[in-house]
Amino acid sequence: MEHYDPGQVTRVWQRVWSEGTEKSVLPGLKALAAAEITEAALLKRLSAQLGDGVLLKMSREDAAHGDCIRGIYIMATGERPELKPYLTETEKPETALRKCYVRKLRAIAQYESRAGDADYGCAFSWLARQEEEHCCRILQLMGRLKK
Repeated sequence: MEHYDPGQVTRVWQRVWSEGTEKSVLPGLKALAAAEITEAALLKRLSAQLGDGVLLKMSREDAAHGDCIRGIYIMATGERPELKPYLTETEKPETALRKCYVRKLRAIAQYESRAGDADYGCAFSWLARQEEEHCCRILQLMGRLKK
């Protein structure tokens, strides 16, 4: 029968648990949260401009994404990040939707790359699925836009 040092086993497991979150989730997390709240503000502006309820719903969902990412950051670090949207000037709706679509594709890639995290993977998977739905909604809106 092999003997082991319970203290050493505990130290190894503590190191394993602490390394996982720091390496896979934290880099770029504040930027992702800021991007989501910015996207929410832009979609809200577009919704008012076009009178489209789908965009307003997407705006609310993106605001919830920002809250979720902020929550992950708080859970992982114990710190509350100060986030503010960084709005740009108003563009034509078609141009704004094209840019939004590309940003959402990038967000999907970011979320999917974090989906394997042991602690927060389920949240990142949910975020990726919602962004995929947003991409489909944007394509539908593009199809309905009039010149």
